[in-house]
This record gives sequence, structure tokens and C-alpha cells, in this order.
Amino acid sequence: MLQATGAFFAILAFSLAQGIRAGDDVGITPRQAEILHDLSTFAPVGYGSSMSVPWMLSIWDTDAGLAELTPFPAGTENAAAAFSRLEKLYPTEKDILADGGEDSGGVLELLAAARMGECRLTPEYYPDFDRLTAQQPDFAVLRSYLEALRRRAARAEREGRPAEAQEALQAILLCGRHLTRDKSTILVYMTGLIFKLRGIQDSRAFLIRTGRIGMAEHAAAYADRLGEILRLFHWKSGSALGEMERFASLPATARIAREDAETCWRKEAILRLGIIRHGVVDKDRKIVQRHSLFERNAEIALEQAATGDPDPGVRRLAIWSALNVRPDSFVSLRHIFIDP
Repeated sequence: MLQATGAFFAILAFSLAQGIRAGDDVGITPRQAEILHDLSTFAPVGYGSSMSVPWMLSIWDTDAGLAELTPFPAGTENAAAAFSRLEKLYPTEKDILADGGEDSGGVLELLAAARMGECRLTPEYYPDFDRLTAQQPDFAVLRSYLEALRRRAARAEREGRPAEAQEALQAILLCGRHLTRDKSTILVYMTGLIFKLRGIQDSRAFLIRTGRIGMAEHAAAYADRLGEILRLFHWKSGSALGEMERFASLPATARIAREDAETCWRKEAILRLGIIRHGVVDKDRKIVQRHSLFERNAEIALEQAATGDPDPGVRRLAIWSALNVRPDSFVSLRHIFIDP
């Protein structure tokens, strides 16, 4: 367990003095090497292979091509105000959202958010994600209102109001743009991607039905790129950060924590490191696999983030993770050391 004690920091200082960096290829397993290679090479089609920063560790542009399909709002009005009101409205609108809600207060808030120029969820409306218990936007609430807004677009088209249908579809895309640009957490970013993907799928079909074939082709190209990015998102979260068996994701997780251009990804990596330093549960959830060197590398990576990350929120999360992430369920399981 990582403790803020003189003994720990003495060991850490010695390790760093010897040039040890978490994630270095010391005793690396074949699967760890494979994931690291993929982290360095996976990218959407057309991404320049000569770029100095791997696409997986760069800032992802999910807006490229979107301006051809909907105008971007200007100004500094904060769409986070509208998003935060959804959670206040949801308890009274939950029942009508089951298969309706097209005119609900929450749908009107999404339409209003789409007309605003910026989105800053933190710190005014949500706290900085510097501990696992920090409140985040409710994913289920956002998805419920997304589906209601999609139904609003379909109803308007069905009833012969194409301008209203287009407004609703563009609002879905613009709300997705807000969330993917804010990206205060991985949950927010993923939600934004889902808004965009659903919005562009519906928009493409709508454009075909209304005879705007050129615009529909733009929508199809954007949908293809967005779908590719979403698949890479799932690989990054599921393999580079989530393949725990035999510590497979550890070097990639350490590299993301150290080098990723996005704070939301570095924070996600830090939470995973907080678990890995205690070992990893096997796929059947019966055994805790232990490995002295790998666990130590996870601790070093966590300490590097706590002291060296340029973002104070990341540093605070690393300290919180070091002091508070203790998977109590591990105690009741059998521990097996897999050191060579």
C-alpha cells in the first residue's frame, strides 16, 4: 500500500535515482508489449504515421467535418447550466420519458444548450474529478433525454415539420460537441461521443429522405470516422487500461498516466494504477494475481503523477487514489504470486 511515510519516499527516491520509470520495458510480457505497440500505432484511417505523438495519446478531434453539417453557436454562454438542470427535472419527468417526453423540460434544456457557445461543467456545476466520489453528470439521465430528443425529431418529420426536425437533430450533434469538448471525465467524453453518433446516424437518414444527397454523403463520412474513433475509445478503455489479467495493461496504463495529452485519460489511468498496485483479479474473480515488480511499478507511476503532473486536479486524484483505493474484496480471495 502506498503510504505518505519517510520510508516509502526514501525507497521511491532511490528508485527514481536509478532511472526506473513505471512502464519501462523491464521484464515486460509479450502481451504487455503487444498492447504498448498498439497504443503507439492505432489511429483512424488517414492519420499521419509520421506524427511525433501517437494518436492514442494525443488530443482527439471529433469535430472534424461536423461544421459542414451544422453551424456552431458563438458566444460564451455556458451550456453546462442547461445540462445540470436535467438532473433536477428528471425525477418529475422520468415516467413520461419511458416512451415519450418529446416536449419535456429536459428536452427543451438540450435545445437551449445547443444554442450556447461553450460548455464548462467544472467547477461551477460539478466538482473537479479529483476523487472517485466526486459527483459527475448522470449518464442515464443524459441518455434518457437524448432518446426523447431523437423522438422529437422523428415526430416533427412525420408531422411535416422538417425545420423542427432538423433543429432537434442538430441539437443532438451540438450537445455531443459540448460534451466531447468539455471532457472533464471519461464518462462525459463517452456520453458526448454517443450523442454525436446517434445524432449523425439519424441526420444521415433524414438528409437522404429529404433529398439532400450531398449533405448525406458528408454525414456518412463523418459517421464512419466517428464510429472508428468510438471503437478506438473502447479499445483504449478496455485493453490499454482494462486488460488486467497477468498485469497486461500495466505498462500502457503507466504510459497513459505519464504522457496522455488529455487530463481525463490520465485521471482514468491513475484510478487503474491505484488498483493494480494491490494485484489484479483473474477472469474468474477467484484469485488475486500478485507480481512484486509490476505492483512496484504501479506505485512508482502513481507517485510520479502525484508529484509531477502539470494539472493540479490530476495530482490531487493521484494522492487520493494512493491513500484511498483499497479493493477490500481482494482480502477474501486467494493470492498467488506470478513473479518469474
